[in-house]
Amino acid sequence: MKYSKRKTSVPDGMRDLIYDDAALLNATVKKLEEVYERNYYRPVITPGIEFLEVLDCGAISADTMYKLSDTSGRLIALRADNTTPIARIAATKLGEDTKKIPQKIYYSQDVFRCDKDYTGRRNEIRQSGIEIIGPGGLKSDICAISTALEALEAIGLPYKLEIGHVGFYNSLVDELDMTTDEKEELRKYVEAKNYVSLSFLKESGADADEGGKKSEKRKALYDRIRKVPLLFGNEEIFDKAKAVAGSNENASAAVEYVKNLYGIMQSAGYKSEIMVDFGIVHEIDYYTGIVFRGYVEGAGEAVLSGGRYDGFISNFGKDIPATGFAINVSAVSDALMKINKKNEKDEIRNDVLIYFEPEDFSRARRFRSEMIAGGRGCEYSHADNILDSIEYARVNKIRTVAIIKGDTIELKELY
Repeated sequence: MKYSKRKTSVPDGMRDLIYDDAALLNATVKKLEEVYERNYYRPVITPGIEFLEVLDCGAISADTMYKLSDTSGRLIALRADNTTPIARIAATKLGEDTKKIPQKIYYSQDVFRCDKDYTGRRNEIRQSGIEIIGPGGLKSDICAISTALEALEAIGLPYKLEIGHVGFYNSLVDELDMTTDEKEELRKYVEAKNYVSLSFLKESGADADEGGKKSEKRKALYDRIRKVPLLFGNEEIFDKAKAVAGSNENASAAVEYVKNLYGIMQSAGYKSEIMVDFGIVHEIDYYTGIVFRGYVEGAGEAVLSGGRYDGFISNFGKDIPATGFAINVSAVSDALMKINKKNEKDEIRNDVLIYFEPEDFSRARRFRSEMIAGGRGCEYSHADNILDSIEYARVNKIRTVAIIKGDTIELKELY
């Protein structure tokens, strides 16, 4: 069979996880799920493949999905996000009383996104998160953010959570007569906190008056929007945000909502862990209210993203409020691995490796049980000779090799 490089590699954006990497990712997922279950969320698992029509609801661009067709020629796609299939479940399988009796859901499963301009990011991402399907409003937002903070704390790295409100930025932009492309350009600059590009951003030609001069009112609004990326920090941000909101009542209401929520979380004991950022303007446009992002030490991007998306489930036939978040477990485990390697010490495992001949396995098994009962880790050697067993122990920093021959046990201490 002819050799092909593709047989020994993986597609762009995919990665093999081996040994410690795989164990760390699984352990991180377990920690997060323990947080969800303590808060009485219940698990769901959705198919890895959905009809393209289900996933193409505005949450993720269809251009970034892995698409294919089934045996009937229908377009299907790999799961590109988790909120969309859970919205489908909420509309079809959670009963009629969801608005009165909220459904608290959690998941831990992969999403697949095709980054055409591959920049080193993963195209397969393990996500873990929660959704609160049912009553909307402040109390559900408090519960979602509280769970997010507990989840970040469980990761075990220093963390921050930033909260904002999509109504603030959207209300300001709605005052501008801009094309969809112009709005998207502006959003990208704000999202990236690209102050330089924002400072040179030209007012839309549609904002010019008949005399060819720019409206002073429009100029002032552009100046205010240029300040949005600077609106992050603590209590002092609220007065600045109110000034940027000006006479825009919806933007001012968003500021007051975040201020109230921030005060509640502060009074509950979250001080340095929680901040405000009115510059959170997601590419995902289904958010309708509070939005938040979480960061941990060692990760170069937000590892948690969430918010309220009250109108989204109506895509599947039911108008049900909802809020939730997703954690990029792949990015979290990468950060943990970096720190583990940085702090790694040449520690010796307090374990025992048992070398035995096949006819002595019964004695080896009894000895292993005794060691485990005494609190020591213990594994069998797969090697056919003692020297290879000792080499395995040295490489894996196992302290003791137990050599079993009949009724005799020789203990070789390597460290």
